[in-house]
Amino acid sequence: MLTYQISLGILVLICIFLIIAIFSYQSSLKKEKQNTEKFKKAALDAQKIIAKYKSQLERSLETIDTLHKELLTHHLTHKLEKIS
Repeated sequence: MLTYQISLGILVLICIFLIIAIFSYQSSLKKEKQNTEKFKKAALDAQKIIAKYKSQLERSLETIDTLHKELLTHHLTHKLEKIS
């Protein structure tokens, strides 16, 4: 009779441990999914910002190129006027 009660007690403790382990695992999994979603959102935001700055940089480089061409043209025109 005592052996039966001890066995039953051990079985109950094992069941309680397994139930706690399951809920702990579910909680960890839920937090991990939330963190993954936050990371994905942050990565998408970063991609948008990078694309924005890339287009701004391209426009700036085009402007610099245009100004450089105008400066060269003006410089050459000025030299030709001196020669003439």
